Amino acid sequence: MSTISSDYGWKLLNQTYPSLQSLTLRQCHLNEQQLTTVIRYCSTISYLDISDNERVGKSVRYLGANIECLICGNLAEDESIETILSNVAFGNGRNVRFLSIFGPLGSLKTFQEFNRLVELEIHFHTDDDQTTWLSDIGSLSLNSLVLEQIRSYESPSTINHQQFEQMLKRSKNLQRLQIIGDFDWNLRLNDLSLRSLSEQCPNLKELTIIG
Repeated sequence: MSTISSDYGWKLLNQTYPSLQSLTLRQCHLNEQQLTTVIRYCSTISYLDISDNERVGKSVRYLGANIECLICGNLAEDESIETILSNVAFGNGRNVRFLSIFGPLGSLKTFQEFNRLVELEIHFHTDDDQTTWLSDIGSLSLNSLVLEQIRSYESPSTINHQQFEQMLKRSKNLQRLQIIGDFDWNLRLNDLSLRSLSEQCPNLKELTIIG
């Protein structure tokens, strides 16, 4: 992939396809500098998938004004979701409507900056099952939410009933909910959680819970 990661290659692409709207570059081993080059030259895109590369870093600060859908991060890297969110929110990324993010779980308070976000996917791992970070999702009004916790075999889920209630408090229009973990994980939800779901999300159409 390094053969097309130079300024020349992406400048040529931008000149040839000035109306490019969608770009997917997964598992291309691109680093922060290379991703920055790609994003700066492809400023017209509304859909960008740069997941499973190396560090995202500050590259996402340069997203163009048309960005609507962003997929980024890498579960194999140590770059936290908190760090990625901070950089996404620094620029036009805060205006995305769909966000799928991968990495070690961290604070999610930056979601307060995302006023247009309606579809969210978080694919994460953490060594701390007592954290309350998922509660910060409650600052969003979502139509779709996917939470996938990996590396949780025979371990308690990070999400529990209290966080579940908090993260859904503004999502009365939620239509899709998926909560997924590793085989034989200990999902800490209960009957009260389902009651909260029925009360807070009356428009739900798709529910997937793997526990």
